[in-house]
Amino acid sequence: MNKQGVLAEVDFLKISHHGSHNGTPDVDLLNKVLPLDGKKRKAAISTCTGAYAGMPDKTTLDEIRKRATVSNTEEDSKPGGWVDVEV
Repeated sequence: MNKQGVLAEVDFLKISHHGSHNGTPDVDLLNKVLPLDGKKRKAAISTCTGAYAGMPDKTTLDEIRKRATVSNTEEDSKPGGWVDVEV
């Protein structure tokens, strides 16, 4: 999408691969989809600390948290639960 010039800002990002560093766009791409412009954006992650080696990646989540409010199934729901995100 970036190479085709169709990558655009989003209001919501589903964080992929349980928050791994290699499942999330690098900073250059994050700047395009979640720019640091003060807009109230949201993101969600489905994860469970210890269930997947090295996930969620703290550096990855910290970078996304600079750009969006992050809802986390591990922190914001009961085991096996879900999070509701209103955009």
